[in-house]
Amino acid sequence: MNTMPKVRLKHIRTMTFAYWMSVISGLFGIFFGLVFSFFSYLTFRPRHDFYYIFLWIVGTPGVFAVIGLLAGLTSAIIYNAFVERRGGMFFEFEDNASKAELPPPPPNF
Repeated sequence: MNTMPKVRLKHIRTMTFAYWMSVISGLFGIFFGLVFSFFSYLTFRPRHDFYYIFLWIVGTPGVFAVIGLLAGLTSAIIYNAFVERRGGMFFEFEDNASKAELPPPPPNF
């Protein structure tokens, strides 16, 4: 039986995690900002022209990034506090390359 290596996550770097959560949230914000601006343009076209489009495209990624930053900071702090008492998350990794059959040994001359 092939045993899988187990790894325990004992600590999350708070600012690094929050930074990456903010970047990912900002990317989602760009997508949602484009979608919302399109619908805003279709709905409010005669009254407000491109004002709402600009607000959605610029404002949504900013709001999403700030929310992602705060959520990342909060979750990393809570996880690190929880790990001190409970021990952390376990991850199991499987190496698929080790399941391959080895080639036959070279002939002896």
